[in-house]
Amino acid sequence: MLPVAGKDELPATERRPGKNPPDPQLPRLERVDGATADEPSPQRSIAGGDPSLTFRGRTSTLVDGKVEVETVRPIEEGVRPSLLIRTFVKPYLEKSRNLVRVLEGRSDRRSDHRRFLSFMFFRNSTKDLPMHQHPSRVALLLSAMMTLGWSDSTPSQNAGASKGSASEWTQWRGPDRTGVSLENRWSSEGKPESLWNRDVGLGYSAVAVRDGKLLTRGYQSDSEQDVTWCLDAETGETLWEHRSPARLWDNMHTGGTLTTPVIEGNVVYVLSRLGPMTTLELDTGKVLWTRNLKEDFGAELGPFGYCASPVVIEDRVILNVGKTIALGKATGETLWETEDYGVSYSTPTPFEWEGEDCLAVFNGAGLVVMGLEDGLPIAEHSWTSGYNVNAASPIVVDDQVFISTGYNEIGCVMLRLGEELEVVWENKEMNSKMNGCVLFEDHLFGFDKSILKCLDLEGNEMWRERGLGMGTVVVAGDRLLVLSETGELVIAEASSEAFEPKSRAQVLAGDGKCWTTPVLVGGVIYCRDSQGDLVARDHRTAEVP
Repeated sequence: MLPVAGKDELPATERRPGKNPPDPQLPRLERVDGATADEPSPQRSIAGGDPSLTFRGRTSTLVDGKVEVETVRPIEEGVRPSLLIRTFVKPYLEKSRNLVRVLEGRSDRRSDHRRFLSFMFFRNSTKDLPMHQHPSRVALLLSAMMTLGWSDSTPSQNAGASKGSASEWTQWRGPDRTGVSLENRWSSEGKPESLWNRDVGLGYSAVAVRDGKLLTRGYQSDSEQDVTWCLDAETGETLWEHRSPARLWDNMHTGGTLTTPVIEGNVVYVLSRLGPMTTLELDTGKVLWTRNLKEDFGAELGPFGYCASPVVIEDRVILNVGKTIALGKATGETLWETEDYGVSYSTPTPFEWEGEDCLAVFNGAGLVVMGLEDGLPIAEHSWTSGYNVNAASPIVVDDQVFISTGYNEIGCVMLRLGEELEVVWENKEMNSKMNGCVLFEDHLFGFDKSILKCLDLEGNEMWRERGLGMGTVVVAGDRLLVLSETGELVIAEASSEAFEPKSRAQVLAGDGKCWTTPVLVGGVIYCRDSQGDLVARDHRTAEVP
């Protein structure tokens, strides 16, 4: 947590969400003529701030529950709205790193932007008066929107990241780690012929795509090496490759690679199932640094090796290998490590809860909620299976966390966050084996073993669809992208009413298992199977479907 002005910071062992010191005294808006801030005024400035940072709000009214403003604009040309926000709004957000990152231009997380706008709309710093009675608040909101890239003529980092996030897929489960893409300018039908296809080696690694570069991994039996491929996303041609010694490790499956690369800036983060954690330069494939987790931390490999993909957030790399480990992303130095919770396969889910950055880590022992800053446990819930495999990433829904396990039909549970994790409901409607559900519009879409289902957030089944095997699903725009176990790509409405396919196409031969999630970037859908057949399907269109 960020230190609170004028208060002593709590010891790390005592920090818990909801247990923070009270907020400091916050700045107030004052009229230029010295009148109080509670009186409506067409022109105000920031008390104690730059007098040039003035702005005008002509009228503000509440129409059908929405604020409508006739004119809100900086008076002086060239004044950046971000200056106004940093000076006035930032003190309100000191307890939330995520929101402060938005203000400082360091966040490409769409969820951070949503939280910021929610704060601006609903948190009222002027006692109990509704927001529409304060033109200054409306002006700040619109200035915030300009800073986040909606109407500012000067591009900001947030604007570029937010715009790019709809046409990038830089890590496991996508830009927001949710399995959901905002991309909607693509055709459900697609072209009959593949854009390209090629062999990338045995395994189940998904793809990460940014700036025309596609990263994935595969095992080559002849050389006994894992290969990290950087391909041209448009043509499939090799830009560079990085090889490292490996073994097939075909325990109860075809064998080969398991984790998905992460692209962050000009760096690619790769975790091998045998232990090495390696960072590569995106442009060249040059090795930047490497750590061997098995040797350095003594983390047990387990029957399948390390399966959870890295999570890169803020200045650190988070790894779930039984122990949860945080490394500095620049040099790989150890920041913290937890106790060993047993062999683990699930990629952690970062989230914010009551002002603190947290991680939901699903490991061999169950769910552990811990602080991102120090790895200290906040709450735990025991959840084990006969094969000791909890593989699906946790899904955070407001103040609740959903987890599911497919082995031994353990089922699923919704837990409420608190000093203890309280069971809201538990049933066997969803048994997720390798790939978890996707949350979209208050419903969960996922494979209950070999049955595609939709559940509501109370755990009730809305519909089911058989015949797809143990497939995978993601969401793009308002549509489901479903890849069946035998390589059929099915596009359907992301509806809770029924499963209604818009198109079906056999995109892979079915020689291998299709347990890897499809990825949509720039209207192209990338699919792969366990044998290493990677195919690019052209679903681009100039029209919004």
